[in-house]
Amino acid sequence: MTTATVDLTVAGTGGTINGAVFTNQSTNSGTGIFNTFVQLQDKGIEQGYNSDAAPQFDESTSHKHNHSILLADVPIFIGDGTGGTVEGVVYREFRFDANEVGGAGRLLSLDKLEIWQEESGSLTGFTSAGSAAAGVHYASGPGFAGTHTDYLAYNLDEGGDHWIAIDSGLSSGSGKGDMRVFIPDSYFINDAAHRYVTLFSEFGAQGGNYGGGVNSTSAGSGNTATFLLNKTASVDGGTANTAGEVISYSITLSNVGNVGLTGVTSIRSCRDRTGRSAGRSSRSAPTACSMSARSGPTPAPTRVQQSDLDSNSGGDGTIDNTVTADTTQTTALSASANVAVELRPSVTLAKAATVAGGTADGAGEVISYTVDVTNDGNFAQADPVVSDPSVSDLAAVLNLAAPVLTPELGGDGFYIGDTDHDGILDAGETWSFFNVGDLDQNGMEDLGETFEFRNSGDTNLDVYGHVGDGRINVGETWHYTASHT
Repeated sequence: MTTATVDLTVAGTGGTINGAVFTNQSTNSGTGIFNTFVQLQDKGIEQGYNSDAAPQFDESTSHKHNHSILLADVPIFIGDGTGGTVEGVVYREFRFDANEVGGAGRLLSLDKLEIWQEESGSLTGFTSAGSAAAGVHYASGPGFAGTHTDYLAYNLDEGGDHWIAIDSGLSSGSGKGDMRVFIPDSYFINDAAHRYVTLFSEFGAQGGNYGGGVNSTSAGSGNTATFLLNKTASVDGGTANTAGEVISYSITLSNVGNVGLTGVTSIRSCRDRTGRSAGRSSRSAPTACSMSARSGPTPAPTRVQQSDLDSNSGGDGTIDNTVTADTTQTTALSASANVAVELRPSVTLAKAATVAGGTADGAGEVISYTVDVTNDGNFAQADPVVSDPSVSDLAAVLNLAAPVLTPELGGDGFYIGDTDHDGILDAGETWSFFNVGDLDQNGMEDLGETFEFRNSGDTNLDVYGHVGDGRINVGETWHYTASHT
């Protein structure tokens, strides 16, 4: 007999093997109920696994004590630093209860522990993986006879032969156990093809006082109605950088329970967008949603909007899309996917000069300049600031038919006509506007006032408040003039 890899024969002890934590601390369930899903009984060496099929080894013939379980049935435990767990790590918890004879015979060895994931809970013809090299999880190989998922999520003997010493006398009574086992949740695959968990164990191989008796393993169990909802997003080139390009979404609903699900009545794919309203105010536009009754993989394309690029998708740099699905037997689930926005700032500057006669050949002649600023990037940019120290009279070429307006404020501090005081020009509302340079709001450009107009290149007229509040949109060319004598 070799020395135990983890010795749990002393109260309050534990250890780690291949990332799993084994401890005899705090094994009382507190409910008086031990939800057994596999129970083994024999003298000396005993082995077996849980299944809805007929027993193959030393398993109980009672379905109450030997039956399939789902990954969804195995409780989640968040590591808190006790018992050898790592704080913050998510584990799946199994509990073990030994029922050995008293005295020295109360000792027991756990010699094999393999946790397999399968597509079915009633498989037969099992072969143990035994000792295996590190990192071997058997996409094919030992497991069940025939072609099955056969994913080995955990193997006590991965990387070498290990065993655990257990003392069944440290805990007794209903609802108590002798060992808790914490397997990192990251070891498991959570999808329909791996939804059933098969736990194979072997006890008593060390001989002597470590022989087998009646031993049970527990986790949650029962009829479980549950599903997974996954969503992924992709776009050509990996980033959203061109208005009109297609973002493709894949939505998958997987039944990971053991109950048939009906009434998949709605899948709502909702995309977050932002927009800007009339006047000088802004807000998020209503979320855009589409609805359909579907199940299984669902392609759901959408297109990149220019507004996604202009706003950097609301400022967070990702175009987000959330889907919600529900069934008659379950509560609704949501899943999100996003693609990153790639901003490509670029402007071009063109300048042309003319003078009477074609050449500057006399003092006092005036050279006239035109300056054009073009946004050839992929998103709207701030109102251009143009400067040239060698010229005078540098000014924007204005569109006198497009004044820069601002809403008129009432005495209550809200815009006149904004009946619901939300800062948005809603349907049915009529607001009063005046030129931002009309300081006395009398409709005339009085002495000392300078009325403001949009640049002639502001083709979509999106300047708000003041010229400096505007944007030069993709493809726009704003015009300026200057002169030199």
